[in-house]
Amino acid sequence: MNPIHLQRYKVRSYEVGPSGALKAVSLLNYLEDAAGESANLLGVGGKDLMAKNILWVLSRLHVKIYRYPHWEDIVELRTWPFGWKKIFALREFELTDGNGEVLAQATTSFITVDSEKKKPINFETALPGFPLHPVRVFEDPLGPMPKIKLDRPYLERPFHVRLNDLDLNRHVNNAVYVQWALEVLPDDFGKSSGPKEIEVAFRAETAYGDQVLSRSQKQEEDESDCLLHQIVRGNDGRELARLRTRW
Repeated sequence: MNPIHLQRYKVRSYEVGPSGALKAVSLLNYLEDAAGESANLLGVGGKDLMAKNILWVLSRLHVKIYRYPHWEDIVELRTWPFGWKKIFALREFELTDGNGEVLAQATTSFITVDSEKKKPINFETALPGFPLHPVRVFEDPLGPMPKIKLDRPYLERPFHVRLNDLDLNRHVNNAVYVQWALEVLPDDFGKSSGPKEIEVAFRAETAYGDQVLSRSQKQEEDESDCLLHQIVRGNDGRELARLRTRW
């Protein structure tokens, strides 16, 4: 079986922003959709694993956007499982336009979790074998993410987890964390275009009705195009995600 899965999308009007370009969050939804379809074809999709009380959980995400497609453009998204790094399963993505120009690339890492015990499990015993494609779209060690320095100025905005934010497993959808981050930007960021790079480290989950705080902070002067973000739970300060965006 070919491990490379191809999926085509037509950019819909509800997926774009005021400029007519695809929203960053809509792009993340494409990645999630294609990854799910690929996993289904390989026999390790959500329904296959739910029968064994196993979940795929996204741990890290790194997306590079070279050019955003626009309303009514046809794009092709290829995705494939790359391999394993310790307890993490790595999956790659590449988005192209009708002429084959690369618009965006992404690398991700997932873990398999026991849905009842809420603990990671050994993928070698949990998953059937499936083919891999040993090519990464770009190298990324997926190492530790920097944290906002609370002794320096930062922006903060509260949100509440809505029913609309939840996925099939009643978890906050991964793209929602990015949406919260992109709602809290300095005035000189995000006015004319979306981010050209997004990195996320997911650290904990939150539940319906919880208050979350989205924080953003400009990086040091030598990285003036970079923002750090942090999503924390309001009632106990638990860190839910760290993000870094470049503009």
